[in-house]
Amino acid sequence: PEDIDNLDDLVAEELDNAYRIYAKLRCLVIDVTLADIEEIANTITHKFKMPLKVSHHRF
Repeated sequence: PEDIDNLDDLVAEELDNAYRIYAKLRCLVIDVTLADIEEIANTITHKFKMPLKVSHHRF
């Protein structure tokens, strides 16, 4: 492609954006009781339109 020189810049920019989002999400902790987990998981899944992995870490 003609813009091959721009490709590195575009990739670097996307990686920066992705890392910023990842760093923010990492810091979000949702404190829930076991009874609330299914409801909150559904809310998160629908709001962000993403599959949710459930981890039992820290239970």
